[in-house]
Parts: sequence; structure tokens; C-alpha cells
Amino acid sequence: MHRDVAARSEKLRQQARGRREKKAHVRLAKFALGDFVLLGKIIKFPNKLALNWKGPYRVSRVDSDYVMEVQQLVEPFRTSVHHASPL
Repeated sequence: MHRDVAARSEKLRQQARGRREKKAHVRLAKFALGDFVLLGKIIKFPNKLALNWKGPYRVSRVDSDYVMEVQQLVEPFRTSVHHASPL
């Protein structure tokens, strides 16, 4: 039973991703190993969405089209995993 539920959940998730990717005005960037990226941190202001950009960081591993591991370019060369957002 659990296997069936997990398979159905994955199928629905893939269908939702397919619908999002087919929209003409929404295109997520495809990140490759070694690309340089900026990381956005959300700053909470009342009634406003603001981002504070940090970086650049180097992509050290790509898990999927949406999930990547980035590494700092300066000491201590920390790595962290991030989810790409179409914002």
C-alpha cells in the first residue's frame, strides 16, 4: 500500500512540474556544475517581499533541476544545499 501511495505521489509531482514548465513565461534556469550563482535571502518587511542577495557561490553538485549544492569561493569553503526558485 505504501509503495502505491508513494508512486502516485511521485506521478502527481511530476505532472505538476510538467504543467509549470510548459508555461511560456516561467522558465527555471538549468544550473550546471561550476556555474556561479547568487543566493537570495528573504527579508521580512510588513506588506513587502524583499530579497538580500549574497554571493557569488559556485555550484558544486546538482541533485535535480531544482536542487543544487553551492560552495563559498573564499575560506572556509562551506557548502550548503539550496532549492532554485522562479521568483
